[in-house]
This record gives sequence, structure tokens and C-alpha cells, in this order.
Amino acid sequence: MFAIRQAVSGDAASVATVMLEATRTAMPYLPDLYTDEQVLEWITNSVLPQAQVHVAELNGVLVGFLALRGDVLEHLYVQPGAQRQGVGSMLLEHAKALRAAGFTLWVFQRNTTARGFYERRG
Repeated sequence: MFAIRQAVSGDAASVATVMLEATRTAMPYLPDLYTDEQVLEWITNSVLPQAQVHVAELNGVLVGFLALRGDVLEHLYVQPGAQRQGVGSMLLEHAKALRAAGFTLWVFQRNTTARGFYERRG
């Protein structure tokens, strides 16, 4: 069963893991500029306190998240093993509900999977 809820500080490690694994799977050509510990610190001290972050859970396990800051969808990541099960679509629809007036987002040009995901959903 899928559920979306607002993130809490205790979600930082899971959010960082989802982001790292999804990025490494989708874009293996990107260099690791930061250690996993630095990413966790950034999620803990920057993303969670400064953005509106919601997480998706599948049977109680955090498998994805979105982060909105103002009218920008800064992050939407889904654990690779949970992709193509509707989690990303559910998170995107949730972002649309949170920002009914619309929002912008950026995707790496080489990330054709993400580009296709967003293009198919308008």
C-alpha cells in the first residue's frame, strides 16, 4: 500500500539513500562530487528544514520523496527497486496538488528516463 506523508527529520538517512541510489542508477556518468555522509548532512541541514518535503512509503518503507521550494520542484526521486510501480506518478500528482498554480523543474538533458517521465505527464 502506498502512502504519502510530510517528511520528518528522522527520514534524512532514508531520503539520502533514495537520492543517492536513484541518481547513481539513472545517471552513472555523473561523478560523485560529495561523499554519502556529505549528502546526508546536506539533506539533514538544508533540504529537510528549507523545503517542503514529502515522502512516499510502500508498506511502511520509504521508497521516494519530493522536495518543493517555492514554485520549484527541486527533487523527485524514487528508489530504483520501486520504480515503474506508480510511486513517481503519485509523488508528481501530489506536487501538482500542493502547487495548483504550477511549478517548474529541471532535468539533466542526458537523463532520458526522467525526461520521458515528465513529458508523458505534461
